[in-house]
Parts: sequence; structure tokens; C-alpha cells
Amino acid sequence: MFSADPTIRDSILKQPAVISHGVDGGFLSRFIWSVAIFRLNLKVLKPLTYFFIASRDGTRDYASQLTLSCIADHWHRIGVDNVRNAMKCGLREGVDILAAQWHPESVDDVTLVPGGISAPMMTLVRLPDSISGAWNNRKTSTDAKQIQDFLYRQHIEVPIKCVRGVLYARVSCHLYNCGEEFDRLARALTAMNKQ
Repeated sequence: MFSADPTIRDSILKQPAVISHGVDGGFLSRFIWSVAIFRLNLKVLKPLTYFFIASRDGTRDYASQLTLSCIADHWHRIGVDNVRNAMKCGLREGVDILAAQWHPESVDDVTLVPGGISAPMMTLVRLPDSISGAWNNRKTSTDAKQIQDFLYRQHIEVPIKCVRGVLYARVSCHLYNCGEEFDRLARALTAMNKQ
């Protein structure tokens, strides 16, 4: 679950509501255990699968399924087009924040986004020139992973992609994202750039 309020996000939501196998191993470990137990149940206990999954599976939290009708009502009340427009505007604001800090000179979308690779609520933004790479200083996926790992240690989760030897941040936006998050990303990479 997600909460925009940092006091909630950093307290009761810090750990999963359902404690089970793989919980301390990070997201991938929790996910793999969940899928592994589900598949084991299907193969070993076919006649009792549904009963077993529903009554014994400690790796699932059904809160998302139980709240689905409330979420659908919320989307209809706000209006799907209004939500999409807010997400699109939020992404544009985020890209503008990143571009202003990483590329203070006048930069257009063609320079920031390679070959128009973009989706309505997700796009690539070229990292600062000194770390993004260029035709004479090609970067690799290893470089991208190092930067992504650096950001992760700063508690920033954003994929870093290498496209034709140049590094980009793949940013997206939803209703819960805010400009401060994009600003934090921009400042973290600017600080890394100065090191």
C-alpha cells in the first residue's frame, strides 16, 4: 500500500501487513515466495488447492481485492479523464523540474527523450551531461545499474536506462506523486555528479 503522508508511509506501511516467508529478503524475495507457494499448491494439492490457498497461504494480503469496489467508485467519482489529465500534467511538471536542474540551458524534448520514446504517464529524461554519456563517451547498462544503485541507497526508486550509449531516468507519474519527488531525484544526481 502507499500513502503520500511520510509519517504513515515510514511507520505502519514500512513492513507488509502479512508476515511470512521471504519478508526480510526484499520485494523480489516476497514475490518469488508468493508465486512458488501458489504453484506448489496447484501441483501438489490439486483437489484442495482453493481451500489451501484461501486458508493457509500466509504470503498474500487480500486488502487490494477487498477494496476494489471502493477504488472503482473513486475513479468514477473523480472521472477517468480528469485522473489521466492530472497524471499527464504531473509528468510534464516533473520533466520540467529535472530538465531545469540537469540541463539549465535551453533543451527541447527531442534532446531529453530519445527518438520520442515515451508513454502518456512515463518517459525517459536524459541524465546530466557529465554522467549521461555522449557519442564520444558511450555508457553501458553497467553504468546505468551503478547509478540506479546509488539512487536506491538514497531511498529513490527510479529505473536508469541505457539507450544507444546514453543514460536516461525512466520517470512516471501517478496521482500520489508530487513535484518534491522529482526535485529530490534531480538534487541526488546533481550531488552525485559533483562527487
